[in-house]
Parts: sequence; C-alpha cells; structure tokens
Amino acid sequence: MSHWIELVEPFLLEPLPQGTTQKQKANFVCPHCGQPRLLSIVNWVRKFKTQNESHKGWCLSCICKLEERRESLSRKLKGRPGKPHTEKAKEKIREVQLKHWNNPQFKEPRLSKIREMWQDPEFRQRHYLASNTDEVKQKRRTALEEVWSDKERVENQSVLGRKAWEENRELRLERIRAPEVLEKRRNTLKLKFENLEEKQAWANRLQSSRTPERLSERCTLTAEEQSAVSTRFKYLGYKNSRHHLECLKCGFISKRKRQRYGRDCSFCYDQRTCKTENSIKDWLLSLGFPSTKLRIQRKELDIFIESLGLAIEYCGLHWHNENSPEPRLRNYHRDKMLLAKSHGIKLITIFEDEWLERQPQVKGFLLSVLKLNAKIPARKCRVSEIDKVDAFEFLDAFHIQGPVQGSTYLGLYFESDLVGVLVGGSHHRGNEGAVLKRLCFKSGLTVVGGASKLFKVYRNIIEAKNLEKIISWSDNRWTTGGIYQKLGFALKAELGPDYQYVKRQKRYSKQSLRKTNAEVLSGKTEKELREEQGYNRIWDCGKKTWECSTS
Repeated sequence: MSHWIELVEPFLLEPLPQGTTQKQKANFVCPHCGQPRLLSIVNWVRKFKTQNESHKGWCLSCICKLEERRESLSRKLKGRPGKPHTEKAKEKIREVQLKHWNNPQFKEPRLSKIREMWQDPEFRQRHYLASNTDEVKQKRRTALEEVWSDKERVENQSVLGRKAWEENRELRLERIRAPEVLEKRRNTLKLKFENLEEKQAWANRLQSSRTPERLSERCTLTAEEQSAVSTRFKYLGYKNSRHHLECLKCGFISKRKRQRYGRDCSFCYDQRTCKTENSIKDWLLSLGFPSTKLRIQRKELDIFIESLGLAIEYCGLHWHNENSPEPRLRNYHRDKMLLAKSHGIKLITIFEDEWLERQPQVKGFLLSVLKLNAKIPARKCRVSEIDKVDAFEFLDAFHIQGPVQGSTYLGLYFESDLVGVLVGGSHHRGNEGAVLKRLCFKSGLTVVGGASKLFKVYRNIIEAKNLEKIISWSDNRWTTGGIYQKLGFALKAELGPDYQYVKRQKRYSKQSLRKTNAEVLSGKTEKELREEQGYNRIWDCGKKTWECSTS
C-alpha cells in the first residue's frame, strides 16, 4: 500500500485523502509541460513502470512529441491497413464538414490561404508538374473508366448537369467570357510551355479568334449554304457555338458546327439503324443471351454478352465511313477490336448491309459462335466432288460472302444430305499456288472433324498437281483464324485494315472501282475520283494470311 503512494506523491497536484484506493482517480502533474491530468491511479502506475527513465511521469501528449516515439509508432503502423468507415460514420463526417464549411469564421481564413498559395507562380508550376506524372495520369484513367462503366451513374450525372447548366446558363457564359478569365487562361497555358517566346504566336491567335469580326464570320451562313440547307432543314440561327437546324421531315433540332451544316438529319437516319441493332439484341435474347452496351476507355461496344465474353459491333454504313458525321478512319475498327481483345473480349464486327441482306447466313455463323449447333461426327460422313451449281446454291444459302468461282468443289455428305462444301482454286495473280477459297457448313449444324476431313481430300488433290503450298485468308471482323491452325496452316502475315466503297447504303469492292485508263490521265487519285461520284471508303479490321505446305 505504501509503495504506490510513495511512487505517485511527487507527481500529485494535491495530497490524497485517507482511504484512497488505486481504482480511484487523481490529478497528476506532468513534469515536462506542467499541465494537470485527471487519470486513474492504477493506470498511471502501470504506465509509469514501463516508461523510460528520461521521461518518467510525462503525459501522453509530451511523449508523442518525441522523435523516437514517432518513429516507433511509424514502424508499428507501417503496412497495417486502415479500417474502412461505415456508412453511418461517412454520413457523420459529411455533416461535420458541411457544418464547418458553412461557417465563415472557419471557411474564410482557409480560402484566403489557398488563394495566396495559388498566386505564387513557383507553387503553380510545382503543382502542374506533380499532377502530370505517369502515375497520376494512370490513376485518372482508371477513375474515369470506373465512372463511365456505370451507365446509371453517367445518365444521372448527365441529367443533373443539363439541369444545372440550364438554370445558370447566362451567369456561366458571362463568367467564361469575362476579360479577366480569358487572361487567366492564357497565363495558365503559358506555364505549360517551356519556351514562351516560341508559343507567343499561339496565345495571339487565341486572342484574335475572339474578336467580333471572327465571331460574326463563324455565326452566319452564306446564301449558298442556306440554300443547300433549306431543302431539308429550317435554319433557326446560331447559339452556343452551334448552328441550330430543324428537320422538315421529323422536326428534330440538330446543333452542328459550320463544317457539318449540310449533313443528313441524324435522327431520321438513326431510327432505322437503332431498330436494326435492336433486332439483333432481341434475337439474342430469344436464344437466352441478354446483352448490354459496354464502354471501354471511351469506346462503346454495341452488344456485349458478359457470360460468353463476346461483343458485337454493328456498323451502320452511313455512320462508319470516312466521311460520316463522326469519321471512322483507317484504324478505327481494328483499334476497337484490339482494345476488346486486351480485355479478354472477342469482338465480331457486322456491317449494316450484311445483316439486312444476308441475315440468315449471319445468324448461322452466330449460332456456331454461341455453341447452339447440333453435332454430328465426321466419321459418319463421306466426301465427294460435287457440281459447281450445287456448290453455288449451298454457299449462297449458308455463307455470308456467298459463292465464289473455283476449280475444285468438294462436298461433305451425311447420309444423302449435303452438310459442308470446300471450294479451292488458283490465285488471281497466278503465282501464289493453290488457294482455299471457301469452307462452309450448314447453318445450325457442327460436323466434328468435318473441316479436317474435307481439307485432307483437297490437300491430296493439290499434291497430285505438284503444287507446293495452299494459302488462305481469315477476316478479323469475324474470326481469329483458329480453324486454320487446326488444319495445319501457319500464320504467314498480319495484314492491315483494307477498304471498300459505300454508296447509298451498299458496299462495293475496291477492285470494281479501280481507275480506268481515261481517269489515269486526270492526275487525280482513286479516292478523289470516287468521292466526286458520291462513294466513301469504309475500313475493316484487317486480315491474316495462312499458308500450308503440301510436302
């Protein structure tokens, strides 16, 4: 009893009364800061015995200020994950923050300090450099991907954003166009340039582009332009950096830049496109495969079946050519295919005319991809040469590209039913050996081993003709070429995107629109000549060249 009393007496603010026990509390004075602390006697004694001799009896606040104490705590806490806040705690934190920031006495000193910091050019430069590192940029990309992948959240934010803009339109425009705001933007941009003298011309152009003369030129259409528009639209004027046009057919008001004022009404055309795309979705749903849209890095996949990791890109010919309202240039479809592949998604790209004109054949291909076909073994089938007419009828009924001329026509029969066709021939250049031109099976049916059985017979025929190799091509819009690997082909080359021509919602091969002898003398390129005739180029996803040796 006397031991602990002798221990605590030097640190007490006042003597303990008679009969005091260790479970009671007393005022202890810290020998370092001199502040009294009301503590439990038993707890104080326990801590006193474990403290170093250099700071015996110190309060917790003084001990935590010691450098070695901070280092010890840092080592203990390093790598220890923080406990996440509950929803109730988060709500409490938000309430406290709102309470503080609605109080001018709390808010104004902090805002004035922030303004003072941003007035320092060195601070702004450091902030710009620190916020544009590769690590920070990657974090931004990841955050944006998460935001844009949540469709409901994006739609809600879009509705709220439009509502807020309409409510404060005039005030915001006034602030944006204020001279001090424009000057501040120019100063901010100057910080991004290493050599300001070389970039001064850019700043001057920015200033000159906002003169009344330039704005007047941008805001009005010439008489010729208005005459071209008047046949399809009613011109409503220029507002918010866009020309407003009302469609005479449907009444839809489109907002366009000057260079796009003469385009067709996007709403009228989009009705057919959306209806066609929805027909694909409805057909998939009837098969038990619900689909949604998927956005990856600001690129949207029209139809995505999550359970299969399969996506379908539906390409309206009006919207996916080089001169569409949103031009689809050479690598657009290929880049989207590679982006989907990097995320483990197989992408099938279908052009509009293929679905409208060859729908049964496209559905037959998709049924095979969806693994809904009935199966029969190739050992119960036989291979024989067939007539050209029978081959053409079969290919026209079941192949997306239709029939093709060849020199060898092989058929695969199950009992008396023709279930597969192979067409072989020579290359149009005449020096490429034999070519596997078509390999097609009946829709809704998978012949297990049928491709190998047909190709084995064709290969024997080519060997008898003393040809050294067989070549073929696979289209990246439809397949990765896995069937060729199973048949013993080796990948010879990866070909870049190729183009066809589009006119009045119909595609034409580039070979059919090559320059004539008379057009060669004009000195114009093929593209320039065809665009004058109303043709536009549309690009695919590229192809693969496969080669198989017969030796």
